[in-house]
Amino acid sequence: MMVVEPYQIILLIFVFLAFAYVSLLLYVASNVREFSRRLKKKVRGLNVIMSEQAELLVSLSSVYRNLGINLGEVASMVEELEDCDFESKNVEVVFANVRKIKAASSRLAFIAQSNPSLKENQTYVSIVETLADLDRNHRQCVALYNADIAGFNYWINVPTTRWFVWIIGFRKKEAFN
Repeated sequence: MMVVEPYQIILLIFVFLAFAYVSLLLYVASNVREFSRRLKKKVRGLNVIMSEQAELLVSLSSVYRNLGINLGEVASMVEELEDCDFESKNVEVVFANVRKIKAASSRLAFIAQSNPSLKENQTYVSIVETLADLDRNHRQCVALYNADIAGFNYWINVPTTRWFVWIIGFRKKEAFN
């Protein structure tokens, strides 16, 4: 008959706890990686939507010019949209692109309000309707992105595993405003 020594029981408990901890580390790492992958897809989706918005804003400024409406400083804002990098995976670049699109869109909308004849132009109406659809899609995509950011930030802050997640290179991310 085999006699179990006390140190063997302690060793067995230690091995069990080490296995449980390694399992927790792997579970957290897989969730962080999954959220990171989802965030990259959301950024690509946002880039596509913003690219379409920028093209439509450029088209809208062409409609304004064809109707003889002076754009003034807004023309340079619209020209900046043509130079935006909508392929970037860098979130800071995406944030900057969002700000540029919002600024140009609001300025063009202000010009439209001061020119009631635009509402009779079919091209203008069609572009504005498409921009409204894209804006809804953009807001929905941003909401989903922010939800995934919350999940990502939750998983990188799980107690006892923060050091591991930090070592493998994941850092806290900021949500869209």
